[in-house]
Amino acid sequence: DRKLKEKFSKMITQNLVLVVTGASAGIGSGIVLVAIQNGARVIGCSRSSEKLETLKNEVIKRGYSVDSFNYVVGDASNKDVAKTTIEKAIELYGRIDAALNMLTACLAEEEKEIQTIAICPGPVFTESLEANYSKRAPYFKAFQEKYSIKEFRERSFHPEDTGHYVWGLITKFPTEFNGKFVLSTEPSLA
Repeated sequence: DRKLKEKFSKMITQNLVLVVTGASAGIGSGIVLVAIQNGARVIGCSRSSEKLETLKNEVIKRGYSVDSFNYVVGDASNKDVAKTTIEKAIELYGRIDAALNMLTACLAEEEKEIQTIAICPGPVFTESLEANYSKRAPYFKAFQEKYSIKEFRERSFHPEDTGHYVWGLITKFPTEFNGKFVLSTEPSLA
């Protein structure tokens, strides 16, 4: 079911500049692809140069400009890597309109001028989840008792579904959510 995709694909917001940490896989790569599909330019940051290059190739394969996605390889929790990522975005695109941090920090109370939302996207089926489904039995016990890995994959969101949800939050930032933890099932976002 891709209702989120249908709703947020209709929103036209061109030329946003995003920084996305954890961009090489899963939800991060889903956000990158949806943002670029909607005309944004993105600087991604991740520790995997191979996966970042694969994502860049996917962007090009889908027919988007080679300049729509650039990246920095490194751990975004390292201050030097974070600084380099920000500097690269400003050097290439002149500004940053939004930063999406997969490291999960919510600054609404500490930094009043920065608007933040922490989201729970629901079950998102990623390569990492699939690789660890049987290895992390205690964490996935409830799912394993109810669903096979195939059934879980079929019932979960795709990373790009979550990308559409996050794109909607970026482009129509609901101020009442500032500093809040929001579920992807929030009725006002439907």
